[in-house]
Amino acid sequence: MSFKNLLVYRFEEPIKESLETVEEKLSEKPLTACLTQELESIGWLPVFKEGKQYVEKINNALFFRLGIEQKILPNSAVKTAVEKKIEEKELKHVSRSEMKELHEIVTNELLPNALVNRNSIMAYIDLEKNWLVVDASSTKKASVLTSHLRKTLGSLPIVPFVPENSVNAALTHWALHGIQSDVLSLLDEIELKELKDEGGNAKFKGVALDSKEVQDPLKDGWQVTKVMLEYDEQMSFSMSGDFIFKRLKFLERFEESLETENDPILQIQAELYLAIDLYRRVIQNVYDLTNSAK
Repeated sequence: MSFKNLLVYRFEEPIKESLETVEEKLSEKPLTACLTQELESIGWLPVFKEGKQYVEKINNALFFRLGIEQKILPNSAVKTAVEKKIEEKELKHVSRSEMKELHEIVTNELLPNALVNRNSIMAYIDLEKNWLVVDASSTKKASVLTSHLRKTLGSLPIVPFVPENSVNAALTHWALHGIQSDVLSLLDEIELKELKDEGGNAKFKGVALDSKEVQDPLKDGWQVTKVMLEYDEQMSFSMSGDFIFKRLKFLERFEESLETENDPILQIQAELYLAIDLYRRVIQNVYDLTNSAK
């Protein structure tokens, strides 16, 4: 159950709700199946599929999971059904309002038999760092969770946790001059953009960052837009200007630190316990280094 992404918010004031209060509030708004005429249903799920708790406290962090059920109704299917309606009714000229009404009628007819897709978004409140961390690769996806969490708790005083310095400028500085860090290093996967109207883009994978192919554009003023990094031989991840840690992957050194448990829930808890410490160090380290980049 390790996270694939880390999108971080900072609480403007320490969260006051206790574990029991958060658990109670989330359990009062569980995910329910989409009703016949509903396109979507959103609610909370137990953190672990095998468990019953809506909140799990692990290493001073409160984990929870938002569930989302959506009816699959392709636009092409709706369009085809609308066209058939028009043919059946032998309509010659369809006004905008009539077309809108037809779309609504067709949608209501198709909804009861539409397939349902269920997804979930994991997140945790880090009580030690005063962060909300969401497993989302975009702020749009994260906002689905934060919006529902705000409604559930009554308030959610958070702001994006992002460096004061430009992330892209810091990444560019590191690619040109190296990172002044004992634990963070750049990997051979990078994307560049030319800073001018209709400027070019370049992607390199498996090409040394100190090679001529990469360095020449950088010296000509191109900027790094995305790069892969490695932290302390334990985790690799992608970083771009939005300061979202993406494509997280635990490396051998971290995997070796895990102990095997017979109980699947205990196994997940043990992994998350160690992962939280690693996430804290990675997020804070990259944040501080970005702010110190010149």
